[in-house]
Amino acid sequence: MTFSVNGKQETGQSSWVNSGSNVVVKPQFIYVNSTERYSVNGENFTVTAPRSVNLPYTVEYLANINGNRTWYPIGSVIKLQAPQGFFQVVTWQGTYQEPNGATIKVNGPITETSITSTNYVNVGIVTTIIILIIALTVAILLKRSKGGSGNTQK
Repeated sequence: MTFSVNGKQETGQSSWVNSGSNVVVKPQFIYVNSTERYSVNGENFTVTAPRSVNLPYTVEYLANINGNRTWYPIGSVIKLQAPQGFFQVVTWQGTYQEPNGATIKVNGPITETSITSTNYVNVGIVTTIIILIIALTVAILLKRSKGGSGNTQK
């Protein structure tokens, strides 16, 4: 952790300072490892007596969502959402196995990748509709051609 005493920068977790010294701890990040860090709030104070300073901090975890790496405070909620076409299904694989549009809570490092596959139900429905339209069109044309030749023989 870095802080300054009367304008002089110091590094560490503790220090002896003279009474009346001005101590400034700027907001900063302390990295536990590559996927966890503490976001420390800053504080300014003047030392008037011996004291122990406990700075408030937030635990943050790295979330890698489709290659986009972002730090989130513990307890945050992330919505897993990727574009999907009518003939596609998107699912998420990684730390969690979730459908598209699901929400997950940040309790540790997260890695999620969207997987796009074919929506065979929608493909089948559209194919069936097209086949029915073609069959109906052929039936109507055959009926008209039979009905049309019978009318011309009067």
